Amino acid sequence: MPSSLLLVEDSDDDVFLMQRAFAKAQLTHPLTIARDGTEAMALLADENRPLPALILLDLNLPVQSGLDVLRWIREQPRLQGLPVYVYSASIRAQDAERAKAAGATEYLVKPAGTDELVRMAGRLRTLLDG
Repeated sequence: MPSSLLLVEDSDDDVFLMQRAFAKAQLTHPLTIARDGTEAMALLADENRPLPALILLDLNLPVQSGLDVLRWIREQPRLQGLPVYVYSASIRAQDAERAKAAGATEYLVKPAGTDELVRMAGRLRTLLDG
């Protein structure tokens, strides 16, 4: 079974668009969705669940921000090596710098168009297929 991907996203529309882009990019890895930071942390803290191969983490989440979740991940010995791609609609350099400083593997700007989103999904597929 291919390794999984954890998508942490509170917007139903963005989840739907991401799922469509993954399908178009032929990203067949199982996708787990957490709707907020608290849910993501609970999933990752469950030692009975296999760890995802990659986390795609929205920066702007309710309850716990994406940066809060990222900092928590980097404090957990079991999770420290997980690749965490923070993504946001924000193009502000300071948001990218804060994400990198908190331990993000990479900061991605949410693509505006479907084709760009499919390309991003294809890039994630390449990373997962290694």
